[in-house]
Parts: sequence; structure tokens; C-alpha cells
Amino acid sequence: MQLLAWQAKSCLPFLFRSVETILLAEGAAEGVKARGEAAAMKIAAVGKAEAEFIRLRAGAFKKYGDAAVTQLIVSKLPQVS
Repeated sequence: MQLLAWQAKSCLPFLFRSVETILLAEGAAEGVKARGEAAAMKIAAVGKAEAEFIRLRAGAFKKYGDAAVTQLIVSKLPQVS
């Protein structure tokens, strides 16, 4: 019986290091997950803002009709040539 108690005592440091390693890895994983979720939220927000901008621009083109489209084309001509 004493042999088992000695073996258990000698294994405790390894057990504690294993638990510590697992906890550190889980903490690191949570950090990666949080950064990924933040990046996804940023991408979604940028996408929504761009969609809103396009929607508003389309509304302006509809309101002003062909004059706005012609003006846009004429303003882009120097970049094309």
C-alpha cells in the first residue's frame, strides 16, 4: 500500500502540469475564438455599410435618372483613358 501512495505522490506534479497545460490551451482557444468572432462582426458591419451605400446611391440614380448616370460615366472617363 505504501508503494501506491508513493507513486501517487510522485505523479501529482505531472498531473498538475497536465491540468495547467489543458487550462492554458483552453484559454488560448477562447482567445482565438473571440478574435475570430470580432473579425466576423467587423466584416458583417462593413458589408452592411457597403450595401446601404449602394442602396442609397441606386436611389439617387433613380431620382436623378439619366443625368446622374451620364455624369458618373463622364467623371470616370479620365481614369479609363
